[in-house]
Amino acid sequence: MAYILLCSLAVFGVVYVRHLLRSTEGFELTFLAQGLLVFKTIIEIGASFYGFTFLYSAIAYLAMKEPAPKPARLREYPPVGIMYLCCNDLDHSAVESLAGIKYRGKLHLIVHDDSSLPEARSEVDAVVEALRRRTHSKILLLRRPRRDGGKPGAVNYVLEQTGHLYDYFLLCDNDSTLLEPVNIDEVLRYFEDQKVAIVQCRSIAVDSPNYCVVNRLLSLSIDAFHLFVVVCSKLGWRRFNGHNAFLSTRMVLEAGGFTPGYFSDDLDLAIRLNLKGYSVVYAPEIRLGEKHPPSYSAFRRRTYKWAYGSVQILRTRAWAVLTSPCLSLAEKLSFFQYTGLYVCQAILLFYLAVTFLVEPFFLEGHQFNPTARLIAGSVIIFVVYPPLLSYFAKEGKLKGCLGSLIMCGLVYGTPSFPSVRGVYDCLWKRPREWTPTNALSHGRPDLSLWGETLFGVFLLGVPLITFPALLYLPNSYFLAGRFLSAIPLSRLYRDRPTAVGHARVGLAKAGLYDLGIRRVPSP
Repeated sequence: MAYILLCSLAVFGVVYVRHLLRSTEGFELTFLAQGLLVFKTIIEIGASFYGFTFLYSAIAYLAMKEPAPKPARLREYPPVGIMYLCCNDLDHSAVESLAGIKYRGKLHLIVHDDSSLPEARSEVDAVVEALRRRTHSKILLLRRPRRDGGKPGAVNYVLEQTGHLYDYFLLCDNDSTLLEPVNIDEVLRYFEDQKVAIVQCRSIAVDSPNYCVVNRLLSLSIDAFHLFVVVCSKLGWRRFNGHNAFLSTRMVLEAGGFTPGYFSDDLDLAIRLNLKGYSVVYAPEIRLGEKHPPSYSAFRRRTYKWAYGSVQILRTRAWAVLTSPCLSLAEKLSFFQYTGLYVCQAILLFYLAVTFLVEPFFLEGHQFNPTARLIAGSVIIFVVYPPLLSYFAKEGKLKGCLGSLIMCGLVYGTPSFPSVRGVYDCLWKRPREWTPTNALSHGRPDLSLWGETLFGVFLLGVPLITFPALLYLPNSYFLAGRFLSAIPLSRLYRDRPTAVGHARVGLAKAGLYDLGIRRVPSP
């Protein structure tokens, strides 16, 4: 598919440039107007790469037949670990479900608690002790002496303390939940290939009684992410999603473990393993649950984290990926498509400002074909949705999916400003310390949402006054609407907190508990 993508991009670029040249014939463009036109053209052709990627991924998914799992026949049963991580966000149902995994060989459940709140630490102690009594299993509870390096540092500490006990381990976030019996034999079958370092399981949305209506609709995006993972596993770069995956202890340690302080530690580990000749495989028949972020503010924190982490990976691994003989063209292209997404979001925000707030003052006298703009604006909206539509169609869930489509379009399209901040902070090497995405918000109003809303108002208001032809594009309302909906979404997208959550929010208001991203003091 890599060659089809590149050919499509080249053909589109040639046709589009010819169209622009013809449409500007007879106009005397100033030097600045010419510069704006060149800038916009480069961005629009570059953005079409993602449009073609979405479209071809949707087609490939519909045409793809997922093979039936083969029965596992193991000659021996190596020891396996289950690594559960929490940090002031213990999920009772998740850790209890993991304690119920069955396996013929030796199984070790390790709970690592990074909690800073005394109440949260006591909660973990009580749950672990109750599980020990109920299951009669030896459950290890670890707490590292220094909480440095975020999640990667925690995983490295657990491996340092317990890695000698197991050959493979299941890496779990706080919300990783066993939805159905997991046959570990089937997982270990993949490791019979000596080059396989990670077996990524399929993530399924866990229905939570605390979900608000908006989050219940958004949670289906977790299921739909399967489309991108399975297509990439066949036609692109096979990535590790950071949780709900089985890893080879030996290969992870051989690669140097996880990189402390990296926000996209999963992508970093995957590419370092690839550069050593190891691979990641996707096992969609092995399903584990996870939860969608509990609020709009948590969702935006996650976007910031992913944007920051993606730039970290690009800065440190891009050249190695480009020059590596271990990766095919398709894998390299898929790697940059995935890690470059948030950088492109930041660039597109600047593009919107130029197109709607600057360009109208320089193209006021130009005329455009309303019909052509109507068609072009509709196509821009259309290319966003083929992956979701194809997933729901293949899964037989098209009926009733409209609400999820609308919410995913709004919510996943709104956090452009957190993406810009993440990209900017990483480029300028601003150190950040990350607290878990699923932590509840402190409840203080996010004033940046008002700035985003004002930006959406300007996107429509400036063209309306200076150059109404821009509003012939249907995507104008789609793009501006994403920013205009930021404040309503912050009110509607907020799960009902538990009693423990209320206590944590109270501590946060008292200044005793930080639930967001904070600046790390310079040494």
